[in-house]
Amino acid sequence: MITTSIEKLAKDIGFDIGNASDTAQVDLLNGLGDGLSYIKQKSDYEMQCCYIYKGLSIEAKRLIKELYSFIELKES
Repeated sequence: MITTSIEKLAKDIGFDIGNASDTAQVDLLNGLGDGLSYIKQKSDYEMQCCYIYKGLSIEAKRLIKELYSFIELKES
C-alpha cells in the first residue's frame, strides 16, 4: 500500500489545526465526516470506526467524548 504525503503529515496537520481557529477545526472534522460518508455499507463504516478507535490517543478520546456530550445536550 502506498502512503501519500498527506497521510504522512496527518498528525502534524491535526496538531496545527488543534492550535488554529474554531473554523479550521470544524472544517477538519467536517471533512473527515464527509469523507467517511462515502462508505455506504453500515458494516464497513462500523469497521472503519473500530480501526479509528483502536488508534486514538487519550487526548483524542477525551475530545470525542466532550464533543459527544455537547451534541447530546444540543440535540435533546
